[in-house]
Amino acid sequence: MIKAKLENSKKYSKIHPCFERAFQVLAEIAKNFKAENIEENGVRYLCQTYKTAPACEKKSEVHRKFIDIQFLAKGEEKIHFGSKDSLEVSEVYDGEKDAEFLKGEMEEFCILHSGEFAVFFPEDAHRPGCIAGSEPCEVQKVVVKIPV
Repeated sequence: MIKAKLENSKKYSKIHPCFERAFQVLAEIAKNFKAENIEENGVRYLCQTYKTAPACEKKSEVHRKFIDIQFLAKGEEKIHFGSKDSLEVSEVYDGEKDAEFLKGEMEEFCILHSGEFAVFFPEDAHRPGCIAGSEPCEVQKVVVKIPV
């Protein structure tokens, strides 16, 4: 798992061949956010607007085919994360959705603020969309799905 500001993304652009372009696209989206999905060269940009919710209402997930870059264009969100090995499967892996849902507690978390991103690799279980403060917050978020 990686957490950083988009302005510092150059440090991470060589981790995967698609990262450099993904960070460029995120910078463009951040300037003029629209809740429209984009696909480019097998990389999907899922642009979402929603309100955060209590962690107990959110699901933990892992993926097998994609790395997630979760970028917050606006708002504040807590994302719980940890090893998938410490959690129990609650919904078996769905290859079409590339998602397996898990139950159990994860002690680690990060808080994303506007202009920040987190990268979750297939071994990283994560529970996004959680309230970071005392009240729900409307966020504008882009989840980038990068093929492994």
